[in-house]
Amino acid sequence: MFAGEWVAGLGRVSRGSVPQGLRRLAPLPSGNASRRLFTDPGSGRAMTTGEQYTEDRGRIVGHETVIVDLEYTPWPTAIPALRAAVVGAFARAGLPDLREVTAPGGDDPLTPGLAWAPTTLAVRLVVEMNNADQQLAADAILWLRLRAACGVVRDTLPDLPLSLQVVTAQHKTSYAWRPDDTAADVAMAFDALIQSGRFDRSGVYGWYHALGQWQPI
Repeated sequence: MFAGEWVAGLGRVSRGSVPQGLRRLAPLPSGNASRRLFTDPGSGRAMTTGEQYTEDRGRIVGHETVIVDLEYTPWPTAIPALRAAVVGAFARAGLPDLREVTAPGGDDPLTPGLAWAPTTLAVRLVVEMNNADQQLAADAILWLRLRAACGVVRDTLPDLPLSLQVVTAQHKTSYAWRPDDTAADVAMAFDALIQSGRFDRSGVYGWYHALGQWQPI
């Protein structure tokens, strides 16, 4: 199997760096100059590009040691209807008011003639404590909510590439599903990850549903 079966590449766009309907806010103070904040005029919500955090959005009551982000990359093809379906799935699972972000380069200006690829969704868990595995293993309710939400996303948006990321100060671990993995496969993969108790492994893993295992890719 090739990694591309699980992880979609970053596409390109021929238009400007700010998606239509968004306006750029004033630059952040020095020290955060590489980050940009955008606001959606429809909702007034700020969206963050980059990996630093200056607000409490994404912190869930009862899960204060973990920040949960919905990362769409590239941003311009994350259309409002798709994002609303994702946000709704997470809200119904008990994870409301999550931040919507894009990876570095997810909305940059590009060479004329290129076009953005379809967006991908990475559910990012940013753990601020050193003992990430212990923190995550102790939060059974968070995992049940993530399992339910991601299952609904896969069921209702089967063409949306889906992955889970665990981000700590030392590592980033990505867990990705293939396009033909069903909502039942997503649930089984979550069960295997929860039972292992190993979330902060570092690297990229794909779900092999025939084996019922996460494997490095």
